[in-house]
Amino acid sequence: MDIFGDSNLIVPCETEWGKWWQTLEEVHVEVNVPKGTKSKEVKVDATNTDITCIVAGKTIFSGKLFKKIKGSELIWSLEDGGALLNILLVKLNYAGGEDPWPSLMGDFRYKFEQNAYEEMKKSTEMEKLKEQVMNRSI
Repeated sequence: MDIFGDSNLIVPCETEWGKWWQTLEEVHVEVNVPKGTKSKEVKVDATNTDITCIVAGKTIFSGKLFKKIKGSELIWSLEDGGALLNILLVKLNYAGGEDPWPSLMGDFRYKFEQNAYEEMKKSTEMEKLKEQVMNRSI
């Protein structure tokens, strides 16, 4: 029995290019791209502080992230026949006590609406609690 219920609730932040959401340790970004997009048309670069996403020569987003990530661990893939670009970012130095990011970028672009952010905070608090309980039972 899972006493936490649906503690892995995904609360997405909708954007003009797709959506993004997060867990305690990761940031997931989904970019809607033209169907049939090929991997050679995609360029996703990240450092620990910045990210750039270019598809077919067009910059989708670029700038300083809200917090640091492990830039060398960035993973991206094309899915749904080349219509969806998935990007996975791993948060840097996650220690378990951080609040979720209120926006993807440091300048507050792609910011959660307040109600959605509160839902995200509840979801991550449940995730933190579940992690603590699981660590104690090992």
